[in-house]
Amino acid sequence: VTADVNGAASIIDGYYCAAGWAGKANDTPANSPFSRTTIAGYTGIKYSNGYFSKSQLDRIAGGGTWITVQPSQNTPLQCRHQLSTDVSSVEKREFSITRVVDYVAKYFRIALAKQVGNFNITQAYLDALATSIQGLCKSLQEAGMVIDAKLVSIAVNTTSPDKIDVVIAIDVPYPANY
Repeated sequence: VTADVNGAASIIDGYYCAAGWAGKANDTPANSPFSRTTIAGYTGIKYSNGYFSKSQLDRIAGGGTWITVQPSQNTPLQCRHQLSTDVSSVEKREFSITRVVDYVAKYFRIALAKQVGNFNITQAYLDALATSIQGLCKSLQEAGMVIDAKLVSIAVNTTSPDKIDVVIAIDVPYPANY
């Protein structure tokens, strides 16, 4: 990619652009799709505007490659399609979907961390934990992070009786790619 470095247009390695996308991901809600969004800080792409044909770009993307394009000269760089390296299903290939799933998992781990270590496992504890989890599900829905979230089950692990297994089903927003 090219960028303005100390007042001069310079060709810099593509990993700087990847770092820019990572920075944008860190500053964007997890459920925000990235396809066709732009990134600041870069002025061009060394091989753009016809270097690869549409069918070649489709083939590259089919292997799970996030492609940054520049639709025309002097326009911001843009994500062609927010792909992950696992293109086996829409849920695995779409960056915004995998981000939501990861976000929700971390959200629950952090929110429930204070419920671990200070309590004995009793039915009252499981009931209170279930109530907390249902409230967390509701807050994720109200925040628009997920379309739906429901506690499926909560039970003592059968092989490790000091462990609680929690199963939560989430319905994630799908990006409008086509």
